[in-house]
Amino acid sequence: MAFESLQSYMYIGLDISALLAAVFACMLVYRLWKKEYRPSIKHRLVVVFALLAIGEVLNVAGEILYGILYEFTGKLPTSGIPDIIWVIGYISSLLGYAYFSIYMYKEHRQLRKGLGIMGISAVILTIIVLYISKNYIFNLEDGALEFGAVLDCIYLVLSALVVLFSINVYIFFIKLEYLGTPLMYLAIANLLTFVSDNIYIYYSWMDVYGMLGVLSDSLYIFTYLIAALAFYVLYRRIKITAKAYG
Repeated sequence: MAFESLQSYMYIGLDISALLAAVFACMLVYRLWKKEYRPSIKHRLVVVFALLAIGEVLNVAGEILYGILYEFTGKLPTSGIPDIIWVIGYISSLLGYAYFSIYMYKEHRQLRKGLGIMGISAVILTIIVLYISKNYIFNLEDGALEFGAVLDCIYLVLSALVVLFSINVYIFFIKLEYLGTPLMYLAIANLLTFVSDNIYIYYSWMDVYGMLGVLSDSLYIFTYLIAALAFYVLYRRIKITAKAYG
């Protein structure tokens, strides 16, 4: 019960940290949109970070709704609207990183090779994630798949793919401190989110918050703060980026 008493405070922390990430992401998009770039560069940067910002905004919406449902019911919400919102947020973020990756491969004239490598990596990673997670997600005693189990598998696959593509984007800019450092922060945040997702799904299926719940929520708060820092650093370094690509 000691851990359960922390839930309300954890959800407040989640709401605030997620809101910070969303605000800084939106500020970044606005600044990119206002900056003078070559039209093609400006369009791509705005599209990439707009998709990431949408993902962060949906994270906030999901966190707030999840917390409200918990306060009204007094127990962990089952799979529903918050989860669907989060899944859409993951898809938006994944599209952002994938778009960025494709653009970089194209600019380096390695589009076919890059897509092949990333495609194979994505398939292998999806198989590994599904194989590892099946033991604590699926309940096939009645021979049927539960909606929550399918949704959780989608969660983990999308989360893993976001990690893959964000690391891929970071590698392109690893030597450029003004881009490499904040993109590294985003890659780390995505990796920790994947770890948090696994812990969250495990304890939610066990229907017990406990120490794992506190650990999961603490990691989520930390990842939101890292993402907020990354977007803020990018926001501050737009002038340097403009000079590099202008």
